[in-house]
Amino acid sequence: MIKLRSNNSAVLFVAVLLLLPACIPQKKAAVELTLRESEQDIRKGDFDGALGVYGAALRKYPGDRGLLKYYLEAAEDIRDAADDAFDKEEFAVSGRTYAVLLRNYPHLKEIARDLSFDRKYLRARLQECSDRLSERALTKYRQGNLSAAISLWKSILEFEPGNAVVKKAIDTATTQLKNLERKTE
Repeated sequence: MIKLRSNNSAVLFVAVLLLLPACIPQKKAAVELTLRESEQDIRKGDFDGALGVYGAALRKYPGDRGLLKYYLEAAEDIRDAADDAFDKEEFAVSGRTYAVLLRNYPHLKEIARDLSFDRKYLRARLQECSDRLSERALTKYRQGNLSAAISLWKSILEFEPGNAVVKKAIDTATTQLKNLERKTE
């Protein structure tokens, strides 16, 4: 039996024992709500939101195994969506999705060792998405379809907003498009 130092300690100890079971259903409900919200966000394509709900829940219940398991599954589902888009050659969608994972990677530290991917993988895939879209844009540019080229380059900026080469290409093609439009007037 535990020896308590005072009556106050005994009362506090009993109160904790009585309140502890009341916390468990509340925690279980919070985990289930987090799972539902994340699944809805994934279905809507709001991958930042899907990961964010786990981050918020883990701040409230740090180290919770159920939350960590579902967090890992959500991150893997998002990576699967990015890979599927990549395989279908939907490089803009794929790039945006890999960028979400890379942006959120620092928050995945509790599950990082269990992930099937790492930062290196995400960066390589982002580079490949950018390269493939750039190739398509250059093809459109050489064919004289400046609007399509500009659109493709802009899609790269959605996941690589600091890409100076792409910004320069957009500026050049936009200037040329304006000059062509003036000549046809």
